Amino acid sequence: MPPLPPDQNSYSTAEVTALLAPLLEENRKLKLYSRQLAQHIEDAGGSASSPADPPADALAELREVSRHIDKAINDIITRAQKMDRMLASYLFPEKQKLIDELTRIMEACNVHDITTQRLYKVRGLLGDKDIPENYKPRVTGNATACPLESGPQMPADAITQAEIDRLMQS
Repeated sequence: MPPLPPDQNSYSTAEVTALLAPLLEENRKLKLYSRQLAQHIEDAGGSASSPADPPADALAELREVSRHIDKAINDIITRAQKMDRMLASYLFPEKQKLIDELTRIMEACNVHDITTQRLYKVRGLLGDKDIPENYKPRVTGNATACPLESGPQMPADAITQAEIDRLMQS
C-alpha cells in the first residue's frame, strides 16, 4: 500500500486490514506449526526409540520445526516493527489502538523463548548433539544441572504461584 499523502490523516478499514494481513498470516502459520508439533509429539506417545538410539527422522523433524518457528517469529516481529515505524508518520483516530495491538503481537512472540527451550529439551532427551551450549545439561558433582533447569516443564512439575510468593517473601 502506498503511503498516505501528507494532507490525508486517516486510514480506511480496508487499508488497515491490508497492512495487518501479512502479519496475521504469519501468526496463523506459527500456530499451525505449533499444533503440528504438539500432535507429532502426542502421536509418538512414548513409542520413540531410546535416547541411545533416537530415530534420525524425529530429530530432523524437530530441527525443521525449530527452523520454521524461528523464521515465522522473526518475520512476525520484523513486520510488526516495520508497521510500527510506518504508523509513526500518520495520524488517524484509532492509531494508538493499532500501535497497542502491534505491541501485544510482539509481546506474544515471547512464546518463542519457551518453545525453543522445550524443543531443545526434547531434542536433548532424544540424544541430539547439535544443541547450543547454554541448553546442554552439565554435570556438577553427582547431579546433572542445566542453566535452564527451572525453565519449561510439565504443569504437574511446575512451581505454584503460592510457592513463588513464599520464595519472594523470604
